[in-house]
Amino acid sequence: MTDPARNAVETDETDWRIPGVDTSRRFDPSLSDAERGRLESIASVEREPARFAAEDEAAARLPPRPVRRTTGASVVLSVRVDPAQLAALERQAAVIGIKPTVLARNLVRAGLSCPGSSALVHAVDQPDAAVAELHSLVH
Repeated sequence: MTDPARNAVETDETDWRIPGVDTSRRFDPSLSDAERGRLESIASVEREPARFAAEDEAAARLPPRPVRRTTGASVVLSVRVDPAQLAALERQAAVIGIKPTVLARNLVRAGLSCPGSSALVHAVDQPDAAVAELHSLVH
């Protein structure tokens, strides 16, 4: 039984063919399932160079990624957080009386000032406790 979806697959007529193997026979109903599977696997491998070339061409058409440039002593960095994390950051910043971006920057700085310590894990896992600690240092 022939699969119409398989018949729609375009074959690549390049030098990537395996000598002595006729993969077009993979649709022959007289072949065993194992032989058809083997030929389909070979045909799939033979199609890969054309697929890779098409992907390379598509990637070449993409606009270049912007280069991060420093405009002074600092660099702007975007960080993705989910809505619940943003709400928690905003709440905690309001308690201390600072902007959420200032709190986020200070949490990053605190974590980087003592790499590998439990303070970093604490700041990431327990933001409420970290904010309370920062609040006690500010007041």
